[in-house]
Amino acid sequence: MKSSDGYRSKGLGGLLNRINLNLRPKLILIFLAVMVIPIILLTFIASNQIGSLGHALRDIAVTDSVNALNDGSRENIERMTTDTAASVARFLYQRDDDIRTLSGLLSAFLSDTEIPDEASDTLNEVLCSFTENNTGRLMKPGEWILSDDKMSWIEKYPVTGEEAPSVSANKENNDVLHGSSFSYRPQEHFATHYESAPLYDEVSFIDLNGNEIYKYVTPNSTKKNYPLNPDRTDVSGKSNTYIKAESYFERLKSLKPGEIYVSDVIGAYVGTNYIGMYTPGVLSAAVPQSHPNYALLSEIALLPDDEFIKEAEKQAFAGKENPVGRRFEGIVRWAMPVMSAGGTIVGYVTMALNHDHIMEFVDHITPMNERYTELPSANEGNYAFIWDYECRSICHPRHHSIVGYNPLTGEPQVPWLEGSFDYERDYANGGFRKLPDENGNLTVKVPVTDSEGNAVLAADTPFYFWYTNGGEEWLAANPSWDNLSAGAAGVSWGEFLKEYSEDREILPQFGERLLKTGDGNPVKDAKGNYIKDYQSRDKTPAAALTGAGFVGLDGRYLN
Repeated sequence: MKSSDGYRSKGLGGLLNRINLNLRPKLILIFLAVMVIPIILLTFIASNQIGSLGHALRDIAVTDSVNALNDGSRENIERMTTDTAASVARFLYQRDDDIRTLSGLLSAFLSDTEIPDEASDTLNEVLCSFTENNTGRLMKPGEWILSDDKMSWIEKYPVTGEEAPSVSANKENNDVLHGSSFSYRPQEHFATHYESAPLYDEVSFIDLNGNEIYKYVTPNSTKKNYPLNPDRTDVSGKSNTYIKAESYFERLKSLKPGEIYVSDVIGAYVGTNYIGMYTPGVLSAAVPQSHPNYALLSEIALLPDDEFIKEAEKQAFAGKENPVGRRFEGIVRWAMPVMSAGGTIVGYVTMALNHDHIMEFVDHITPMNERYTELPSANEGNYAFIWDYECRSICHPRHHSIVGYNPLTGEPQVPWLEGSFDYERDYANGGFRKLPDENGNLTVKVPVTDSEGNAVLAADTPFYFWYTNGGEEWLAANPSWDNLSAGAAGVSWGEFLKEYSEDREILPQFGERLLKTGDGNPVKDAKGNYIKDYQSRDKTPAAALTGAGFVGLDGRYLN
């Protein structure tokens, strides 16, 4: 039988006995084995954990910083947006003050019973003085030319501004407080300049029957293609109003003393055969073959520079994408009753605000470091625009996006409408069903075809209903936005709107249309709620309208 000493000789002690170490080295080795080695292991583990924690904290800090910067940028952009909106609102309310002032001036010349002829010269002078002395500043565009590579437009005479000094003359301004110090911002410099322009293109006084008795149209208007008529007319007839599109006189008859009428934006629509950078290089390299105007654009891209610029001038102005194009020319009309000394309404005073002064609020601001720009650029994405109360685009760097009227008929011009084919619907999720293509990318399913193999238009889009109710014939007679016919042909968009404006089945506004199955029954979700057909990037605009250049943005119908 082995002794207890024999058992104790095993393990670490036995190992130390076999290598003949004295007691002191044995104690040191035992201390190292029991204390130091575990500490080293713990240190190594802790180091790894600290490193992992550091990486995790760094990632959290980076993510938090990115989110904070994004939130800060969003807040700054929203602040810029609301500040601009407030400035536009103040500007428009000031026009209310102007028409009250003008109404009061005219009242001093008018009696209770009749409009005196002897006051005509004086009243005309009042209207002239009022118009020419109520001015605003508009930035006069500079000269832009094609770049050497024909891929963009550049300023012909660029201006280089002064450099900002790195330090201040006041030494205390250079102290760094919380990571920041003095920052000097030099004056903005553009290759153009501001010019004074009358706020109002026209001021008039009309009698109770709609006849213009006194009228002044400024010769200094910025309008070139659609100037206002300087002759006095009977505005009770729509055809005698600006681009035949105004019908304000019927509204005036219901105004009470002190009430003000304000119209929508009225202007002739200007379109384009291509949306984007309108240059030879882009048209030859970036236009897909599926574009409705591919053949035409390919021909335009090959033109000599001088001929190409003439073609670009026929298209809508689009900021830096097409700085030589035709500008949208519009007005907003104010009107108010004019009271005689005895307190009766003897007529109405009207003012036609030049729409350019509203555009000026958004044309030159940007959220980027430069803060201001001579021309807006939708191509860069850093631009501002304005929608009206019916979700129609009324200010946009791309003037072809601004909704307008047919100047030959005065009817609303057809906007860009959804023309999606009858894709297979993913009713449960309220959208189109996506399937992998040959490259494995999810894409919208190929359009359903009819028995003859033709793509079938969806039967629930405003474009489909308009197109099949006479819109096809109208488009044939009006093949492009700048090739219009005043004659009757099919059903115009304006006529269609008038007939179906209350029919939400045919002209549903945003979020009103219900998804339906092929047999026309509304689709419900698992809870029994109807599924609405909202806007979606999976949908496509009507190719016929794209090809004709009718691409105005009306958010009510462009899904």
